[in-house]
Amino acid sequence: MARKMLIEGVGCICGSEVGNLMSLGWLIDRPSVLLWADRIFISERDLGFIESGYQYLQGTARLEALAVLFGRLKKEGIIIPFSPNKYLLPISQESIKEQVNSDIRMYGVGTGERDANGKAEPTMVSGEFGSFCHVMIGSIYTNMLLSRLMGCSCLMDASKAMYVKERFGSASENELFHGEAFDTLYRVSIPEIKPIDYRILCSPSQHDSCARRGDCDKDLSKNVNRFVDDILVKRENKEIRGLSTLVERLEQEVGGDSDAVVSAAARDIARSQRRVYGCFDSIKRWATLVGDVSSAIAVSSFITGQPTASTITASIATASAVSAFVMDRYERNQSWKITYAEKWSVAPVDAFDGYRSGI
Repeated sequence: MARKMLIEGVGCICGSEVGNLMSLGWLIDRPSVLLWADRIFISERDLGFIESGYQYLQGTARLEALAVLFGRLKKEGIIIPFSPNKYLLPISQESIKEQVNSDIRMYGVGTGERDANGKAEPTMVSGEFGSFCHVMIGSIYTNMLLSRLMGCSCLMDASKAMYVKERFGSASENELFHGEAFDTLYRVSIPEIKPIDYRILCSPSQHDSCARRGDCDKDLSKNVNRFVDDILVKRENKEIRGLSTLVERLEQEVGGDSDAVVSAAARDIARSQRRVYGCFDSIKRWATLVGDVSSAIAVSSFITGQPTASTITASIATASAVSAFVMDRYERNQSWKITYAEKWSVAPVDAFDGYRSGI
């Protein structure tokens, strides 16, 4: 699956006017998505709600930070707005409505008593994941279908992902949990990315009790841009890009089990470490030998004037160039694993949840 993500949001339900149920908890729980995802798609309506300061995550400071953050990410080409209408046919929308109504009838809890205005809570589907109304379930199903049509993984809050896993089982893991293995592994290369370290997206209680909240509010745009600047630099890190590609390939090979992907990545990096060290030693010895021999034959050819010696010299020089090319190719493609393996060997256990033994 390509390194593309679709942010779950009710803006993907064509015609929906609800705007405060979008999945944004990942910015706090899994901000590493910003490091490895090539593109993050969001519906035009959801992005409009964010940019207008609509109530997603509580707290005025958070709303302002989100508007600035998503505006900058859109400018950098990481956030991509799109129209769901281009992908969802009327028959697909109708099928989703039928499925939602069926689930509500089968699993829903009846409406409560009406208040003085005649209003009552809608029927909810409840479980360990929480309680979801028909709009939220419709949003989940719509975004799951869109993610398939667009070749993306669906980025949703943990409670919604729990609902999907409970409803559809392990078959849904590849669609939802893309990148969890990367979350574990990337911390070996760089410190964990936390928005709060940049004084943005802290909880309302943290903000209200913070002695520096005035400075944070005043410097909000500067702090958001510093966060994005660091993200952009780290996205180009050779180890981050190589690790992202490796995890993506392994997720396709071994499935959505993040533990299995981490173990497979450890074995792959260890094998490459041994192979690259071996190749580097062999290639460097060959290149040195070729250089010495070709120099000696070139001198002999100049003194004796024998064309055969010149031919041999040319052949050996060609072999030397090929050796250098092979070494350069290995260095471009595999050297990040050597650096990563060296960092792994000295990283603290809590940096990657105890997986050091895999190397």
